[in-house]
Amino acid sequence: DESGMFLVESINITSLATCAGLLADRKSHLKLVQEHSVPKSGLARWIRTFAAAAWQFDGGPLDPSLTCTGGVGIFSAAPYTTVPYQAIGQEYGKAFEMGRLAAHWCEVGNSTILCWNLYGWTGAALDEEAAQRTDDLAQIVEEETGHHPGVMALMAADVNADAEHIPTLDQLVREDQWTDVGAVASRWGGKDRQPTCKASQVA
Repeated sequence: DESGMFLVESINITSLATCAGLLADRKSHLKLVQEHSVPKSGLARWIRTFAAAAWQFDGGPLDPSLTCTGGVGIFSAAPYTTVPYQAIGQEYGKAFEMGRLAAHWCEVGNSTILCWNLYGWTGAALDEEAAQRTDDLAQIVEEETGHHPGVMALMAADVNADAEHIPTLDQLVREDQWTDVGAVASRWGGKDRQPTCKASQVA
């Protein structure tokens, strides 16, 4: 925009149907959302609705183990567009069909960014199984990104835990030169390591 910044948001919205207007009004360039909760039969209607408001929307499938919830999605505002990622390995497709992971390419200026959207399992801070399943998703991100040496990548992730509970995320930050932007939010006037919402005792 006029400031020279490219604004990205990561939001767990719980239900697209209840916050579509708020999303459309927010002034970021790219929104990566978790839990859009829109069944496959309803995606086309939302794509048309957001297109009328000058937003490109792409939503993935819901988690088949849940009841009409889950799913990750991405919104981009003109002049930016996104293109779904074509995976090299087989594990990405499985995670995508579970409504837990999606990736898109986005061109920003002279750069092409690989944008990951990860929706982890509830309770990963306290539940080892949930943490491991979430770490499995992070491993897919690491492996697929590694197939594109030198690529610029970002990951929006609702992991229900801190990075130290998810070993692969911790490794990406400590050893592989990824940056936990929430941990350094003071660089653009935010608060470092500010907590997100806590929906329950285990969330």
